[in-house]
Amino acid sequence: MTFSNFAFSCPNTERLLHRIITLPTHEGLREADIKKIIETVKNITL
Repeated sequence: MTFSNFAFSCPNTERLLHRIITLPTHEGLREADIKKIIETVKNITL
């Protein structure tokens, strides 16, 4: 995988890329955003 103009190998990162979820956690989230995040997470099938 390449990022920007850098070509390098990050096998651990690439492996984890398919196993983790990142959630938005900033003070600008509105209640509607939070509800959307909750519904999306509830619909994920593991």
